[in-house]
Amino acid sequence: MMPTISSDNDLLVIKKLSDSQKQHLDIGDLVVSYSPNDPSKLIVKRLLGTVIPTETFSHLSLYFSSDTVILDPLNSPLSERKITVPAGHCWLQGDNYHASLDSRSYGPVPCTLLIGKVVFKT
Repeated sequence: MMPTISSDNDLLVIKKLSDSQKQHLDIGDLVVSYSPNDPSKLIVKRLLGTVIPTETFSHLSLYFSSDTVILDPLNSPLSERKITVPAGHCWLQGDNYHASLDSRSYGPVPCTLLIGKVVFKT
């Protein structure tokens, strides 16, 4: 999550989320999740897509619409790659866009892996 979070210096305060609270996360929130690749490890990523309808906006090359289709033209230069976030899943992405291992690599993340929301950083 560099440059947003430094693993050397930053301390994070996390609000643990119940299943019902996970439905009220906002696009752009920093969340803590178990890694889909290795559930024994924790990851901190930015929530960029959910199955909950959201307003259309853009972040770098990713475009989201209210029907939760994500377009990622950077990863498919010749044509748009469309990914639908299935029910019960979310799209997590690191702020270090070019070096982050995130949903662009492992796909939509089951919401059951989400633990909490970052509410404070020192």
